[in-house]
Amino acid sequence: MVIEMNSILSRKLILIEGLPDTDKTSLSNRIFQHFNNHNKPAALLQATDKTSGNLSGIAGVPHNAFFGLLNNIQCIAKTKNYIFADLVSDNHNEEIKALLQQYHLGDASNTSISARGYAKTTLEWWQHWASQNADKPAIIMERAFLQNPINQMLCRKASDADIESYIRAIVDILKHFDPLCIYLRRPNGEVPTSFARQHELEQSLLPLIDHIVCDVDGHDWSDVDAKLQLNP
Repeated sequence: MVIEMNSILSRKLILIEGLPDTDKTSLSNRIFQHFNNHNKPAALLQATDKTSGNLSGIAGVPHNAFFGLLNNIQCIAKTKNYIFADLVSDNHNEEIKALLQQYHLGDASNTSISARGYAKTTLEWWQHWASQNADKPAIIMERAFLQNPINQMLCRKASDADIESYIRAIVDILKHFDPLCIYLRRPNGEVPTSFARQHELEQSLLPLIDHIVCDVDGHDWSDVDAKLQLNP
């Protein structure tokens, strides 16, 4: 499958996913530059961006959690049931930071949040994100759709069926953005043992969304260039 240049430029949401060490960040930068080269406005949301779907360093606090303390939380978003706060904010004192830590959504070792609780909280974040970005011309976002959400669910002992249901719910929220997922893999098919189950899940869930798979071999981007037509 080859994506025509105009097809890439007409997308409102491009999701970069794939195996570890396949240079997803470099590809997201290249696609962002591709939009710039054609005078098309786009927003680039990489893994550490607080407005992406990765939720690294973000706490999802239920409204009824700390009562009066909520007034002292520096939040980045408010939804129907949650306040989302930046854990590294300099505006939080140590007491509040310690309390927020138990609601850290980006910490896969945080067992105080169950798989069901994680899905419920983050789906509310995705709904908020979609409403806030509905008018953006184009968004390029890496590791937020498959890699990080699936990893978080696996670490919380979610079943394959629960993970599929969760990803389907994200797809349903994002469908109005006409998303395209670009999945990077190694050409020899090598998958790290520690990543095997996650990779299997990612492969099974890719068909839920319009996608293209590209092989990346070290610094050889020939398959990406051939399929994505990124060169001017």
